[in-house]
Amino acid sequence: MTMMSDPKRWTALKTEFLQDCAVFTVSRTASLSPRTGIQHIFYRIDSTDWVNIVPVTDRGEVVMVRQYRHGLGEITLEIPGGMVDPGESPQAAAIRELLEETGYRAREVKSIGAVSPNPALFGNRVH
Repeated sequence: MTMMSDPKRWTALKTEFLQDCAVFTVSRTASLSPRTGIQHIFYRIDSTDWVNIVPVTDRGEVVMVRQYRHGLGEITLEIPGGMVDPGESPQAAAIRELLEETGYRAREVKSIGAVSPNPALFGNRVH
């Protein structure tokens, strides 16, 4: 596999706040490409981190939830999860979301890390 070596940071020239949408904010940034020197416009959505939980029962079954999702306009089958509240740790959020969405109480929580779900557009992480 061929990879670019040492990508360079872009220079942000101007950032403009566009909209506060309660659970996220939208901004627009004019940035200068370090490779070409050309200015480009980028949009960014900032929101709190969130958690996903893969709850396994004593019988080895994975607990899932069915819920309507406005983004898709459909009922989905998914693992429990939700937003990390201000001042809350991802572990505490996982325990809270599991209880809220399923009624199950976690005896043990193991973190497998965090990822940036869509770093081209979003500035948050999922734990």
